[in-house]
Amino acid sequence: MSQGSFKGANFGYWSGSEDEETADSPGGYFSVFLAGATLLIGDLVYLSAAHTVNKSVTQTLYTAGIGVVIGGDGVYMQVLQDDTSIGFTAGLVNQRVIVGVVGKFKVLSDSAITLGAVVTGGTVTAGRAKTDVTAQRLMATALETASGAAEKILALFTGIH
Repeated sequence: MSQGSFKGANFGYWSGSEDEETADSPGGYFSVFLAGATLLIGDLVYLSAAHTVNKSVTQTLYTAGIGVVIGGDGVYMQVLQDDTSIGFTAGLVNQRVIVGVVGKFKVLSDSAITLGAVVTGGTVTAGRAKTDVTAQRLMATALETASGAAEKILALFTGIH
């Protein structure tokens, strides 16, 4: 880097949501990656190549789980965590996506999830969250309950696998 040039950090902290004063407000640390496929706000992702994240219904890929997509080029590099934004296109192949890695972030359920369950990538719809019955692919802990598929819940990502 030449003297006098500036390059922004690729790791940051974000806090905010519908009401920042409540316990169910999302927020945490994030980093920027390239999308290996079209990724949506709320998708659980794993490291698929250098600096690249992707989603899948193949459970073993989530041993390299990174976090959840919370923004990207598709939404003008904004972090979006309100319920109406879950499912928006965050980035297309090779575009930048913002991935929440440690903190509380919104995910979309693949099936019923109980409070406190360990969650990982879904087996029905790529990127969605489901209970990890083997506890070998820890992605996050459910902070809310989902009674079925396509429900938006808050999950705690610790960065520990």
